[in-house]
Amino acid sequence: MRSEILPISINDIDDSIYAGFWPRLGSLLLDFIILLPYIFILQMLNGLSISMFYITLLPSLLFSIWYYVYLVKKHGGTPGKLLVGIKIVSKNGADIDLKSAMMRQIVSIIISIIGSITMIIILQDADNEIYSNLGFWKRNVYIGQLNPSVLRINSWISNIWIYSELIVLLTNRRRRSIHDFIAKTVVIKAKYHDKIKELQMIDVNVSR
Repeated sequence: MRSEILPISINDIDDSIYAGFWPRLGSLLLDFIILLPYIFILQMLNGLSISMFYITLLPSLLFSIWYYVYLVKKHGGTPGKLLVGIKIVSKNGADIDLKSAMMRQIVSIIISIIGSITMIIILQDADNEIYSNLGFWKRNVYIGQLNPSVLRINSWISNIWIYSELIVLLTNRRRRSIHDFIAKTVVIKAKYHDKIKELQMIDVNVSR
């Protein structure tokens, strides 16, 4: 039977097998760069009218699930993570399954849905002609002035989640964030994955 969770260190590897803060930050930046064309197109469409903003809500959510859930399940990480050389696996070293990939993103998805609901509430008070004639930055200022208290609450929710994730990541030896604990996953350096699987197979054979 496989170990319940990977060890802090492995004897044959003179290095941490876990991806720390900087590689994970690098992967987030790479994902942002990769997604820039999509973000640009989405913002352009959303700027056409308030109705268009409503129309893009569901496709945008589905795209996020494809990128952050399906690709993680299929390849063990987003494109940014794979380019940096890190991989998401189950906490015992096995390949991640769809349930775990979904659970890693469940809080972010909920926050995204809350953000969308917030925007729907705010845009009820917006003038469509003013909205559609403003550029990106002025449009955001306009929206912010419509209902600042609702936006502030949404910002608090996002910030609390982000800082909580960071604190947990930096205060445990396996560098697991809250979403890793929720999904029962760890983020490892991809170059050690084969060695980890080899050691786990030894554990399985010994336990038989």
